[in-house]
Formats: sequence, structure tokens, C-alpha cells
Amino acid sequence: MQDSYTSLPIQTIAPVLSQLPGDKSVSHRAILLGALAEGTSEFQGFLNSDDCFSTIAAMRSLGASVTSVGSALQVEGLGLSGLRAPTQPIDCGNAGTLCRLLAGILVHVSGNSILVGDASLSKRPMQRILTPLAQMGAQITANAGCLPLTIVGSELRGIDYALPIPSAQLKSCLLLAGLAANGETRLISPGTSRDHTERLLQSMQCNLTISGTSIRLRGKQKLLPVTLSIPSDFSSAAFWMILAAGLKQPLHLNAVGVNPTRIGLLTLLEKMGVSVTLRNHRQYGLEPVADLIIHPSQALRGITVGAQEVAHAIDEIPIFCILAAVATGKTRITGAEELAVKESNRLEAMVTGLQQLGIVCHVFPDGLEIEGGQLQGGEVNSLGDHRIAMAFLIAGCLAKNSVTVHGCQPILTSYPNFIQDAEKIGLSLIEGR
Repeated sequence: MQDSYTSLPIQTIAPVLSQLPGDKSVSHRAILLGALAEGTSEFQGFLNSDDCFSTIAAMRSLGASVTSVGSALQVEGLGLSGLRAPTQPIDCGNAGTLCRLLAGILVHVSGNSILVGDASLSKRPMQRILTPLAQMGAQITANAGCLPLTIVGSELRGIDYALPIPSAQLKSCLLLAGLAANGETRLISPGTSRDHTERLLQSMQCNLTISGTSIRLRGKQKLLPVTLSIPSDFSSAAFWMILAAGLKQPLHLNAVGVNPTRIGLLTLLEKMGVSVTLRNHRQYGLEPVADLIIHPSQALRGITVGAQEVAHAIDEIPIFCILAAVATGKTRITGAEELAVKESNRLEAMVTGLQQLGIVCHVFPDGLEIEGGQLQGGEVNSLGDHRIAMAFLIAGCLAKNSVTVHGCQPILTSYPNFIQDAEKIGLSLIEGR
């Protein structure tokens, strides 16, 4: 993939995009939990992205056998006690999910393990997992709450813990630590967050008790291997949904994961005036899947988005901002401070980029405000963030003039076929300026 692409304005798109990439969140968990199961697990629809390759390399370094051929993934699990400490530091690359979830596994792997990452991941906060893990008896040293992490495998005990924020990564980290702990781990969250870990654990016959936003997990359980398909990634589908909505064109997307903790964007679209239909509902294991049909809307209106809505659309907020930029009226997003500590400060990155394209907008500590108008042409830097890069390539399709996006290489971390799918659906992209 080139570092820079220029996106040209378009009027129409292909009405169907049938093959979208596998869900990144589920792909990470398939590798991690597959390695903890006792036996061989097989998955179809695996996402071959840089982030997921980092997870494969990590589990191989712990002794698990992981094979990826196309979108087929096979993991030969070693059980909770079968992993061994790596001989070299584990490089998590840009994968925050890998880093935080793997910490919950390494705390009970005998020996010393070190987690490192790229420049972006090394700045992301880890204290949110370090505090409860220490309460469980984990021995971890960090660099001012950030990477690198040095983890000494220990005997852990279950805890009662109230999560300070509704974070799927924190919740998953503690569930993985609790799997090998003595006693019971009880977690309660102030709100809902992605539940892919819980669903996959239940598919592996793990005994979880879930009541609202509270979870109880008994330690020292065995996980059984599974054979499952991985849904297409809703967050990847979101780029094409926004494009269709912005162009007021119909679009059919096949076999997209519609886990209720992930589809908050659909609510935002309907509030804006975009109708979305879900058809052909089915299950991939315990994950719900459906075909999505975006219906053209003649009017897009600015809306107010609150904290709970943000929580269910956290990865889609950057691309949603592009639609807000072409809607009528103001869109205000609050309760989104978590976006400031992603691969980039996504709040500032979106406001800076939109301002460069002629949109009036403002950033706040916990959100932003966008005044809808006409996207102009210009140049935008992704700041090394894959979702920012893809969002502004879509912006070029809806703009008056071309938009050049610099820093597109990170797209490989989550959507390696983005350029190919862009061409299939009808985008006009030029390599370089």
C-alpha cells in the first residue's frame, strides 16, 4: 500500500459489496482463546491484517501452533497451563486489543514476559488494566503506566471489581486473568461494551453468569475447542454505509456482524434521516449476522450524540464525522473522551482534517461540534491512524474537489483490502498526490 492516495469526487457507487473483511475484534479473540482451549479450534473468515498477524506471532512465541491460510485459521490450544514465557519481548505493534488482552493471559504464565509496541501504542494508557490485575496478585512493572510492560507469572485470586468505564478491553483482560485465578471473579461495568469475549468463552463451554452489565466467572475452568465462522466487520462496513448515505445511493452489504454492542452507528444514521434495513438474520456461533441495506435519503440532518451512543459506535465516530460534515445543521458529540487516547487523538485529528477541507468545527475535551456544509478539496494527514485515513478517503468522494490523504499505510492494521474494495464499489483513487 502507498503512503498517500488522492480520492476524487464521485456520484454513484456499485449497489452491492458482498465480501467484507472479517471482524478484527473477533479475529483477535479467536487466536487468544483458541490458544487457551484444550484442542484444535478452526475459524473461517479470519482477518488477515497487521494487527491480527501481531496476535498470531504473540501466541506462537508462547508455544501455541497457529496456522492461517487465506481466511481460514487453525489454532492448536495448549490449555490454561500449557503456555510458556517467551524468550524475547512480544511486539504488539499497533494492536491495543492484543496488548491489553494478552496481559490478562501472561499474568499466569510462569516466567517473565515483556510487552512492547510501536510509537503510537507505547503512548496509550495501560494503568486501567494494571490496577485491577495488581489486586488479583499480578506482578507487573510499567513505564509511567505505559509500555513496555514486564510481567512475572503469578498465582492469581479472583476479585470483585467495578470497572471505571465501560471498556471491552479492560473487561476482557480481567476475564482472561480470572480464567486461571483461584476463586471467582466478579465484574460490574457502568455501561455496556463489546461482548465478543463473553460470547466466545460461552461457545467454548465456559461457565459465565451474565446479568445486565455484571459478570461472574469461576476460575480454573477448561475451554473446549470450537469450529466457527467469523462475521464481517461492522466497523469496516461503516465506511461504505457512510459513503452510500452521503451520496444518497442504495447499498447492500452481505453477512455483516450485528452484535448489539457494536451497531450504535445504525441508531445515529436513523436519527440523521438514513433508513437501514437488516435482512437474513442468522448466527455465526453466538454472534448475530445480517445483510444490511442502506436506503437513500434526500435529507441529512445534524444530531446530538451522547456518551452511551458513543460507547456503541466508538470506532465509527471518525467516519460518522464525515457524514455530519455534509448534513444540514450542527452535530454535537459528547462523552467521547476515549477517542483522545486511541491510535491518535481522534477528536483533534478529525477536527483538524475537516477544517482543512473547509468545514467549521470545534473540539472539546470530551467531544466535538461540526457544522454541516460543503467539503472542499485539500490535503489531510492521518497522524498514523488507520480509521482517520479511511475516513478522509471517503470524504474525498463527497467533496467538491479531490482530497489527498497522507499516512495511509496504517490501513493495513485493520482493512488490508480497503483499496481493492474501494475500487470494487466505484471509488476513484490515485496513488500519491
